Amino acid sequence: GGTLTIRGRLREANRLMTATARRHATRGARGSALRESIRYAIPLAMYLDDTAAARAQLDGSLRTWPIEQLPERERPFAHLIGVAVRIGDRERAEAYLREFEARPGAEPGRVRQYLLQTLPAEVAAMHDAGVGPAIDDLGRVGFRACLACDAFRFAELFDRSGMRDSALVYLERWDAFGEEEWSGPGIYRVWQPIAWYRMAELYELKGDTARAVRYYDRLIELWRDADPELQPRVEGARRGRWGLSG
Repeated sequence: GGTLTIRGRLREANRLMTATARRHATRGARGSALRESIRYAIPLAMYLDDTAAARAQLDGSLRTWPIEQLPERERPFAHLIGVAVRIGDRERAEAYLREFEARPGAEPGRVRQYLLQTLPAEVAAMHDAGVGPAIDDLGRVGFRACLACDAFRFAELFDRSGMRDSALVYLERWDAFGEEEWSGPGIYRVWQPIAWYRMAELYELKGDTARAVRYYDRLIELWRDADPELQPRVEGARRGRWGLSG
């Protein structure tokens, strides 16, 4: 599902993740079913900028598997917070963060402790005034659990702060990890297209034509078979590439 998502084949990815969610539910793992079902909200928001559809996906999943009806140790609070952050639902992100801080949820101990240090900063950064403090808070935590995740997280925050050179430093660090770190067993990643497009834009702003073209080309290749709804972004990358190289 993650691989199909990254390649822009969103409808196929959604069918696969929906089927997986149903298999989890059939086996009695309703928390896993909810976690799988809500994932599709992220590319709807990040790739298509369709926050209404993303919220509808999240709402529909929660109606099918109400979190209050799940055993406490099956409640995927961290995933719900992550999705709410990605789709811009600040009210829900803050509510689930309070729940996660009060109850263990589905995350094992060490992972939970790490998330209790990082998720509050991500939620706080949903307020513009919280971006700077979020950078400071995450900097104190350091790179511990998921190096690629943290690099991308810092890049986004610096970019929102207008600190483009710092954003590019962390995007380059993220890029250096490569496919193995991005798409390891059980990991759902959606950042490649967004990161490569933004890297191309930032290099273009710096006047580094060769690198800008390189990252436009990566997106063009990655999304060569993407769904029709994503082809305008591919055409935008082609126009950027052609304008720089020809």
